[in-house]
Order: sequence, then C-alpha cells, then structure tokens
Amino acid sequence: MNELKLVVVYLLILIGSSFLSCKQTEETKPEVLLTESQMIDVTTDIQLIEAALNYRRNIGLDFTDIRDVYYGHLFEKHGITAEIYQENVLFYNRTPARMESIYNEVLENLEALQAGLGDLTE
Repeated sequence: MNELKLVVVYLLILIGSSFLSCKQTEETKPEVLLTESQMIDVTTDIQLIEAALNYRRNIGLDFTDIRDVYYGHLFEKHGITAEIYQENVLFYNRTPARMESIYNEVLENLEALQAGLGDLTE
C-alpha cells in the first residue's frame, strides 16, 4: 500500500510539474473551469491509465500505440481536451492547499479501487 502511495505521489508531482511549463497568468481562469470533483475524477482516471501503461512497459509490451487511444477515450468520457485539463492543473496549482486536497481525494479513490480489487482476488 505504501508503494502505491509513493508511486501515485510521484506521478502526480510529475504530471503537475510538466504542466507548469505552460504559460498562464495568475489572474487568468481557464475558459472551461473544472470543479474540484471533476478534477478528482479526471486525475483518478489519468492515474489508472498511467498504471496500465507502466504495467505494459514493465512486462515488455509496447504501450506507445495504445497511449493515445486511452487518453482519447478519457478526454471524450469527461467531455474535455488535454489542453483544458492542463489549464485547470495550472489554475489549481496556484492554490497548493486546493491541489493537495484534490490529490488526497485521488489517492483515496485509488486506495478504494485497490481494496475492491483485493476483495475480488480472495
């Protein structure tokens, strides 16, 4: 369980920091502002995609061809684009306490999913 937390935290930091390279002024709100609940849902799904892609890579399978499919489906499911998500990450990162709260909820979602999977394998 602790390994999952470390992986999730690392991935969230990596995703958040990669989006910081985009320029956006402090007073600018995204044209499409996602609620915190929406950010939690999308970010949870992103973490699941990244876990699936990492699994494929770790067992020696190519994952580059399926990455675009996974992310295309994710953004279609949530009715947004990658750019909308990136703008919202930048927006929420300006308030670290809010972003930390979002990441904590994402972690709770992933832990609940992991616990549910444990029930299925027993």
